[in-house]
Amino acid sequence: MEALSSDQILKELKEIWHDFEWEIPKNPFFTAMPDDMLDRAIMECDISHMVNIPGVWECENYSGRWQSNVEVFQYKLWMSGEYKPKWRWYIQDAFGIEHNLFGDVKHSKNIVRLESGWILFEPQTNAVSTDFKSFELIVGEA
Repeated sequence: MEALSSDQILKELKEIWHDFEWEIPKNPFFTAMPDDMLDRAIMECDISHMVNIPGVWECENYSGRWQSNVEVFQYKLWMSGEYKPKWRWYIQDAFGIEHNLFGDVKHSKNIVRLESGWILFEPQTNAVSTDFKSFELIVGEA
């Protein structure tokens, strides 16, 4: 997979969320996670067993932790020689308004760039979605 520039990532995310913005990207380039690696990343980086503790461990902790776990997973793949991309995968912890059956609630999820395109990942339940209209991004940072 070719490197994805920060400008390309920003352009793609603005096509989904027109108001998406970030300050300064941490990396000038990223790569997309191979589609066939997603299930393994979900399994090996799983945090759905953790219990929500209001005010202490909530949705933003889940999304931040899952992002960190995936970064460690990619590091281990690289160190083992199994998978050695030039750039890290684009995975972002993102905060927004989730529109669902229970109304509108503030929530945090992960945005993941797969080779086939963008997904939203819910680390509390391990659910994968492409329903971007149900998640209205509030804050975006690389």
